[in-house]
Amino acid sequence: TEDFQVVDADSCLPKPLTESSLEERGVGEWGEEWVYRYLKEKYEDQGAIVTWLNKDSEQFHPFDITVDYDDGFLEFIEVKTSTSLTKSLMEISEREIQEAVTGKEAYTVVCVFGAGTANAKMMRLPFVSKQWQSSHKVFTGVELL
Repeated sequence: TEDFQVVDADSCLPKPLTESSLEERGVGEWGEEWVYRYLKEKYEDQGAIVTWLNKDSEQFHPFDITVDYDDGFLEFIEVKTSTSLTKSLMEISEREIQEAVTGKEAYTVVCVFGAGTANAKMMRLPFVSKQWQSSHKVFTGVELL
């Protein structure tokens, strides 16, 4: 398994953020929508069920999206989003850390950079708890608060 994956998901980009849509939707929602669209496009034809928990309103879970694969594996995905393309750290809450530790390989963090632009980039950090706990530490760009 790779430590992280830069994802090519340009075909799933939501509409660009404007000043008015930024106030209405927010940066985080834009990132979640993009990740959700990407996961649906990638996995639904393989029998997986992709659910965006915050689609209608914020649900305050320590993850934003779930992917229920046809083999019974359930992945929990936390999306971290920034309008910056050069941001080197993303903040993660104590509750999200607890979920990552208890969820082990089922908890993935996806970082979105350049949100709201056509230049947005997505970086997927699968099994993030395993990476934090291993003796071979990698720079994930996620800051533990």
